Amino acid sequence: MASASFRLSLFISMFSVCVLAQNDGSLAVGSTLTAKEASSPWLSPSGDFAFGFLHLQENDMFLLSIWYDKIPDKTVAWYVNPVPRGSSVVLDAQTGLVLRDPGGVTLWRTDGFSGAVNHGFMNDTGNFILKDRNYTWIWESFGFASDTILPLQELVYGSVLNSRQSESNFTRGRFYLRFLDDGNLVLRTNSLPSSGNDTEYYNSHTSDPKNSSDPVYRVIFNSTGSLYMLKKSNQTIQLTPLSVRSASEYYYRAKLDFDGVFTYYSHPRNFTGNSTWTVLWAVPEDICSDLDGVPGGGPCGSNSICSLVDRKPVCECPKGYTLLDPYDKYGSCMPNFNQSCGDVERLSAEDLYDTWVASDLYWPKSDYEEISPSTETGCRKACLEDCLCAVAISRNNSCWKKKLPLSSGRIATNLSSKVFLKYRKSDVALQNPCLQGPKSKDRGTLILVESVFLGSSLLLNILFIGAACFGFQVIYQKRKSNFHLHNEAVETNLRIFSYKELAKATNHFEEELGRGSFGIVLEDRKKLQKFVMIGIWCIQEDPSLRPTMRKVSHMLEGIVEVMVPPCPSPFFSTI
Repeated sequence: MASASFRLSLFISMFSVCVLAQNDGSLAVGSTLTAKEASSPWLSPSGDFAFGFLHLQENDMFLLSIWYDKIPDKTVAWYVNPVPRGSSVVLDAQTGLVLRDPGGVTLWRTDGFSGAVNHGFMNDTGNFILKDRNYTWIWESFGFASDTILPLQELVYGSVLNSRQSESNFTRGRFYLRFLDDGNLVLRTNSLPSSGNDTEYYNSHTSDPKNSSDPVYRVIFNSTGSLYMLKKSNQTIQLTPLSVRSASEYYYRAKLDFDGVFTYYSHPRNFTGNSTWTVLWAVPEDICSDLDGVPGGGPCGSNSICSLVDRKPVCECPKGYTLLDPYDKYGSCMPNFNQSCGDVERLSAEDLYDTWVASDLYWPKSDYEEISPSTETGCRKACLEDCLCAVAISRNNSCWKKKLPLSSGRIATNLSSKVFLKYRKSDVALQNPCLQGPKSKDRGTLILVESVFLGSSLLLNILFIGAACFGFQVIYQKRKSNFHLHNEAVETNLRIFSYKELAKATNHFEEELGRGSFGIVLEDRKKLQKFVMIGIWCIQEDPSLRPTMRKVSHMLEGIVEVMVPPCPSPFFSTI
């Protein structure tokens, strides 16, 4: 009886220790989390923040991250790149946090500290800390920010925040914030792959070369929710508004959003219903205008139009255009028709095309000809009769003709301009060679190409399409440099087929292409269609329309829908 009582007392003591350890945010060496739905995160003492794996519903990946656990949308404050289901993170005495894939390969770990880890701690500030046996901090997530900083977090010289690709895509995006050694806080575009041509579109102008003895050396986010820059003399330069409500009532965070805007948010700690984050401050004030002419375009994709709502960009396709990816509202737009220089040889421009008239739209780039003087009527006519012209803008007795792709489009109410967007009349048959059926001599080539696609494994198809995408990048750059020297069409003898050509050659992929040791080649018609469309997307003349290798992989796996591609090149009519 005494033995049973002793065991019960020991169990209660051990249970109490475990509960206490869980409630105080401490994690013992050896603690492990696995990327799956049932995995419970490591919570901070108050439960405000959680460390663990968030399930990304769109692609069934998991994100090792720190998030606001009491907010319904689980707003992420720190993260590592997404990982597949079954990955794990373990707290190791020698290396700290170690992230491994399901096969045991190390994907990430905490570097930059010395000594042995005694335990981890999920702080109520949103900071995950590693401590040694003397309870000294030897590593903290605050020192390795992703796209967000929180109260009590600081930026030092060289600190960087990187934007995401989109709100739900956590791979590195197009923009970054850096605190420079001269005391300036800057926002720049991130050229990927890096070419050294990053463009600055915001600068705090807080450096003072005339007073080098008192530089700005810290960016402070204090416990009250105030974000400011600190000089050696303790003088402060305020960034965010001073009149904010108590941090005991509100959460605060500052984030470099995927659209390139550095934004300061608040959210009530206690709320009912679907409360959201409120924008209190943002730089730059007009991202649509401040990215005028920046390589890679503004916050919206090619051929899109940017406008501001609550200091945040909203992207829309102009009339006659639709989103290339219907799930990416910040992506590129494509025209709903095909335009060819060969068409005007058969019919007049007025028979083939018309224009929609708009006001106050502006694309600062893509000009290839200016006509001055010019009337509005003359400007419209000049665009209609020019097979390269997609948009013409009439302003101040001048006319600017623009060709696709159009970049950095935005609303500009101060320009008093008239915009003519060209479109093809719906009752005129298309005569673009890209959309015509192939000649009979090309049929054997089509059958061979399609048979190779279907007979290959998924891995080989990924490698094949990947090689095509990479090869076209090289070919495109070479051809682009030669185009201005030879104002001719595509300099190749290779026959390139459009999706509609391939569809017609195979009776819309219903006709059997052949038999072999593997049976009927076209027993999976949808698989063939997918491969053909992906291949044509990869060889688009406009680089902004070509998918990334990640997107190609997602297309092949069925994660991303494959849309019918446009004609690969506007010059096909001259082949």
